[in-house]
Amino acid sequence: MANKKIKIFALENREGFWGRFHDARLPGESRAPIKLLTRDESLPNFVINQLWEKKNEELKRERGILPDIKNPLSSAIIQWHEHGCPSSRRSNKKQKTLDFYKRTTDLYLEAIGDHDLDEYSWEHASTFEKFLWSLPRITDEGVNCHQRQFQIFITWCHSTGKLKHLIKPPKVSKSEKLIETFTRKQIEIYKEATFAQGDINLNRTFMLCYYNIMRMSEVWTLPLDQIIMNTEPPRIVIKKVEDLDWLPKMGKPRENELHNQTLVDFLIKDLGDGSSNRKWFLDKGNGERDYERYGHLTERFGDIRDRAGLPKYAPLQTLRRTGITLMVEAGATMAEVHDHSGHHNISTTEKYYRAKRRRSGSKAASVL
Repeated sequence: MANKKIKIFALENREGFWGRFHDARLPGESRAPIKLLTRDESLPNFVINQLWEKKNEELKRERGILPDIKNPLSSAIIQWHEHGCPSSRRSNKKQKTLDFYKRTTDLYLEAIGDHDLDEYSWEHASTFEKFLWSLPRITDEGVNCHQRQFQIFITWCHSTGKLKHLIKPPKVSKSEKLIETFTRKQIEIYKEATFAQGDINLNRTFMLCYYNIMRMSEVWTLPLDQIIMNTEPPRIVIKKVEDLDWLPKMGKPRENELHNQTLVDFLIKDLGDGSSNRKWFLDKGNGERDYERYGHLTERFGDIRDRAGLPKYAPLQTLRRTGITLMVEAGATMAEVHDHSGHHNISTTEKYYRAKRRRSGSKAASVL
């Protein structure tokens, strides 16, 4: 017997996966209907769940439990998920992202219920926002994220002709968080703890994330031929990597000139070690990239940070934020910091200058 809490199950005497549909049970029925979902037992769980959702919707409409909506929003949601939640930025999304998008659409249906897609309005968006705020432990950033993800779905509906008029409700205002950075003393402790690991690729990652304010994904995907040392000043080119079909964040390529002598000296020594088979900056020494994914780098640096007793900030992103903060405090212009950091919006760079003014103001207040 299948547990009633489990909506998808396999019976010993039947091939494939079967779904139990409690939502589609009619008054007076003692048992929920059971329907075949698929005979292909090799399908991953998330695909089987999608089949259950689709069949559940069909059954409820067939049995008159749901109203007969000509252009149901729920059907469009199912199709959007079946297509991998495409958006204008990127169509191929990781399973973790797809699960998060599924959470957003589930919350919308929980808050509003199913309705005709063409009836979607600002009022629906406002009701959804109020519902999100009612959830425990959700921040303004979380509310904005769910609203933004649902807007991606609405935009897709319009672009595919499922929605006649595109509705763009105003964004949820986000409170500005303080920029988390390490102190110079903490940076030295972090650097010493990193170099003590004896892993050259950890050293390389630290140097570029801090001294050249690169994102960890940019370091992990950096080919060796994009580090150009025979120019004055030397520079690193951050652009699409054809071998990996990888683009910089927001698709924005850039070149970072190398003015920090500590980093230049490190790279001269590192690149001149005679490793002829090396292809990537983070290389195993035989032309293969080290670390299966850049998340592994984050995990390693998180362990180093914790053992060194440092604040539990994002282990690599905080190196980059600290480097940007030091550039601002050294007097670099906003345009220079914006170009070097690869921020998509100048408003992101402005946050560092506002943070500097807040710090300056607090120092001024202390001598009153």
